[in-house]
Amino acid sequence: MKQKLTWSGILLGVFFAILGGFSQCATAGDSADEAYLCVETEEGGVCLKKGTVTVWEFHPDSPEGKPFIAPMRLPDGRDAALLRPADHVWHLGIWFSWKYLNGVNYWEPSDGETVVKSHQVTIDGASATVRLQMVYRNKKEPETEVLREERVIVFGTPDATGSYTIDFQHKFTACEKDVELERTPPHAHGGGYAGLAVRLAPFFGKFVTNCANGETEMRTIREKPADWIEYRDPETGNGVRVTILKGTENTRFYAQKSPGYCFINPCPVLSGPQTIPAGETLELEYRIQVGK
Repeated sequence: MKQKLTWSGILLGVFFAILGGFSQCATAGDSADEAYLCVETEEGGVCLKKGTVTVWEFHPDSPEGKPFIAPMRLPDGRDAALLRPADHVWHLGIWFSWKYLNGVNYWEPSDGETVVKSHQVTIDGASATVRLQMVYRNKKEPETEVLREERVIVFGTPDATGSYTIDFQHKFTACEKDVELERTPPHAHGGGYAGLAVRLAPFFGKFVTNCANGETEMRTIREKPADWIEYRDPETGNGVRVTILKGTENTRFYAQKSPGYCFINPCPVLSGPQTIPAGETLELEYRIQVGK
């Protein structure tokens, strides 16, 4: 009887040892699942995963023809990017769009057409680089290219706080004719937007505005040059900062922040139109910092 109990104890011990091993494996697996990892999407884009959560996702195409980023989460999990809101259904989270090229509207649904000719995604663990070849043309003259663009987007690896950066490099080359870049002239309630656009979730309306030029209201922010602007949560310190790394002499920030409308746009033509002579290139660079 004593020997029988001993073998039973051994068998029971082995059972619990195996069960414990399974438990440890599951715990290790769960921990691994929480690591950041970039993966290619079915549509040929790329996203950053943390377990089952998508931190950000790059979409190479859209019905509007424009690549965009959404979601774009803060380290606390809140999605900063607002995609196709009812008030402006052509707003695509984070995207780039000219307003007028030689008088043709490329911002709202109109004759201006943005076309991705090719794109390439390179993944390195929790970081990724996207390279795009794009053209801009008038739908009424589809065989004629107005403007060509080479775009590089670099998604940085999140740091220990979960904060990360997204860098944008744009090279625009005018084709056979000069290209005038223009905007709706600024007015009391808006105007003056074009270029990199960041449409933010409504909860940003409660955040604090900080700008390199010291201003906090849209009308005064856009009147002075500034290298960066940010909307930051006073409670957690999380937020979104947009920095101009390379702009034009006419670059200013178009920035709105209210309970229903939060938007940041470093506009290359806010204070006046810009012309790219035929065959010449305009370079623009920006950085978005998400988190602390």
